[in-house]
Amino acid sequence: MAAAIVEALQAFATRPVTSRILRRALQSAGVAEIPRGGSGLRRFVAHDLRAATAVTLDDDAALAVTESLTPLLARFPALTPAAGTPLWASESEALLESGPVPTGLPSLESGPAPRGRSAFARDVLVATQDEDRLARLARGLPEEATTLFAEDVVALLELLQQPRREAPVIVLDCQHRAIHPTTLATVATELPPGTQVVLWGLGTTERDSLFALLDDASCWQHLPMEADARTVARRVARL
Repeated sequence: MAAAIVEALQAFATRPVTSRILRRALQSAGVAEIPRGGSGLRRFVAHDLRAATAVTLDDDAALAVTESLTPLLARFPALTPAAGTPLWASESEALLESGPVPTGLPSLESGPAPRGRSAFARDVLVATQDEDRLARLARGLPEEATTLFAEDVVALLELLQQPRREAPVIVLDCQHRAIHPTTLATVATELPPGTQVVLWGLGTTERDSLFALLDDASCWQHLPMEADARTVARRVARL
């Protein structure tokens, strides 16, 4: 559904403006990612996405985007939120009008690579809510690596649009989630060819369910919950 929402917005807006609309909608909903289904997804489209589109573009565009997504929403069952799912925040005009959504993403310098290691030319895009884990991972990567932080799926998609010589590595911190693994799976076909995905700390049951959603899971790596940042860095450096 995330890909469909992006496509609907891009019928009226450029890619940077689309990203800004999605950022505002996610902030208004009080979530880090587009809801996966049920009433949460319907409310996100009908209220938060529509309000963000109206503020950024105009009411006509907001109505057209919402109407174009309505047939797709009908395909999603009314799911009961799982335990621990955050309550969807109500529409907040104050939040939408509070100022421009930040677009800058920090780049972290990686630590020195062990001797004898070949050059590592890939960018490493890390999605996590734990800054300490991000910093420890960055320090363990080869010094040639560029580590970039993605605070949500919209930021990740923006980073993926940047030109680069080699396909990147995406690391999802599944213990401190900024992006739900299934959200990334829904846009897997939009990832640049050769992109490697490392699932850091995903449970085996959830891993098996996730891999069942993918047409090709050969580029998706799994590391258990007990893996530390150094172990993840070593795995990334071998990709």
